[in-house]
Amino acid sequence: MRLAHKLINENSKIINGEISSISKFPFMISLGYLTQTSYFHICGGSIINTNQILSAKHCVSDLGLNYNPDKFYKENGFLLVVVSGTSQIQSSIILNKLKQKEVYKVKKLEYKEKDDISILTLDNYLNFTKSIEKVQIPLSNDSAVLNGKEVIAVGWGVNEKGELSTVLNQANLTVLNGMKLESECEGLHENNYCLKDLSSKKANVCYGDSGGPLLFMENKKWTVYGTASFVFTDQTGNCLNQLPSFYAKLPTSWAWIKISNKFL
Repeated sequence: MRLAHKLINENSKIINGEISSISKFPFMISLGYLTQTSYFHICGGSIINTNQILSAKHCVSDLGLNYNPDKFYKENGFLLVVVSGTSQIQSSIILNKLKQKEVYKVKKLEYKEKDDISILTLDNYLNFTKSIEKVQIPLSNDSAVLNGKEVIAVGWGVNEKGELSTVLNQANLTVLNGMKLESECEGLHENNYCLKDLSSKKANVCYGDSGGPLLFMENKKWTVYGTASFVFTDQTGNCLNQLPSFYAKLPTSWAWIKISNKFL
């Protein structure tokens, strides 16, 4: 099931994750719908340059490639926006950040038909600070670089109690690709990174974490290697944290990203 299958009001966190902060991951953004009085978080994403965001295709594909923000607002009464520079995303904070001009309207959507990756272009340029920076893009287009490695997942997804949180969370996961454990991935790892927490914590991503980055440290910089895509769920839709989760592979989309991103 796709992670953003449900529209989540307010915020939520990674299952069994650890509280994190935007100062540690300043490229992290929240993607959501903004009305005059409320903010609804739907997905995560990461800053890849001064006016573009990397997220998941399924977070925005319902809006279509011909998405027009002004027309959308007139028809629905809310906007698709990106919120930067904050660990907390409850409505009161977002509305205040709107006054500080740290909320950006999404003006253009681009995504691949095959992979669960999208690029969102903003209506204005980000003002880079200590809490707003861009993430590093992979130095190699070889997706096998991460096989067997420990990586970091970051997001505002549903927690182990099914409750909503107000803070950014992170989790340490292991890439099962290339390992004997990849048999647990049920053949879904060919075009995706298959991830699992091999510790006793059994941390995992869930609803609301979609589009968030799969992070690996390269040359002392956080590098995004994938976007949160889907997880296994039970019959009632609860995320099964003891089973693997899946991230779309960024290196396999490298050529497309370079075309879509004029700064690379």
